[in-house]
Amino acid sequence: MGFLFLIKFSTNKEKIIMTTLTLSPNQVKERLRVALKANVPCFIMGSPSTAKSHTVRTICEEEGLYMIDVRLSQMLPMDLN
Repeated sequence: MGFLFLIKFSTNKEKIIMTTLTLSPNQVKERLRVALKANVPCFIMGSPSTAKSHTVRTICEEEGLYMIDVRLSQMLPMDLN
């Protein structure tokens, strides 16, 4: 089972490029490490119970980073403004 991994970055201030990849958990870990070091925001999407949060938590622990777990399903529409 794969994750959908969205990388959003821009080559200049006027153009935003998005790339979507279907990856295994290990591939997500590799790319997420690179993105973190480059300060590039990422979005990981997948079916429930596919270890998305666990994968990110593991990377944060290994890199000495603090993780804030925000669940969209627990937010109100007004929280997204």
